[in-house]
Amino acid sequence: MLPAVAGSLSQSSCDFNANQCNVYEGSLFQDPNALFYAGDLVLLDANGAYSDVLRFYNDIIDTGGGTGFGDAFLDFSAPDGDSAGDVDLNSLNLSANAAFIPEAAAVGGMAVTDYTGPSGTLFHIYSAVPSAVPEPSAVLLLASGLLFVTGWTAKRRSNKCAPRSRARPQ
Repeated sequence: MLPAVAGSLSQSSCDFNANQCNVYEGSLFQDPNALFYAGDLVLLDANGAYSDVLRFYNDIIDTGGGTGFGDAFLDFSAPDGDSAGDVDLNSLNLSANAAFIPEAAAVGGMAVTDYTGPSGTLFHIYSAVPSAVPEPSAVLLLASGLLFVTGWTAKRRSNKCAPRSRARPQ
C-alpha cells in the first residue's frame, strides 16, 4: 500500500524509457511501465544528518527487508516547514539495501543531487535546503513589530512629558 501524500509544487516524472527521472520532495511517482529496484537512498546533508530519503517501493515483487522490485518511488524530506513529504527521517525503517550519498550543494535554496540507480536510470533529486537567510516575509514581520514598539514607546514618553492642563476653581 502506497501512502497518500500532499502534492508538492512539482511532480516527479520519468522519460518514456525511464532512463532519466526528475524526483521532487513529497511527489509520489508511479508508472506501470517502469520497474525499479526497491530500497532506500538516503541523502546526507553537510553535517551527515538525513536530509531526504528516496524510497523505491517493492509493490511488484517483495523479497523482504524493503527490497524487491516496484513501479513507484517517493522522496521523503526532513521537516523544513513546507509540509510536502516532511517526515521524521530517523523514525523510518530503512530497507536492508539502503544506500547513503551526500546531498549536492544548494544553489538558490535548491539542491539537485544526481544518482545513477542499479538499472542505469539517472535520477535528478530536487530538494529544498533551509537557508540561513530569513524569508522576506519574516523580515517584514520583524520590522513592522519593531516599528510598532518604537512608535508606542515614543507616544508614551511624549504623553508623560506634556504638561497637563488643570482646571482651577474660580
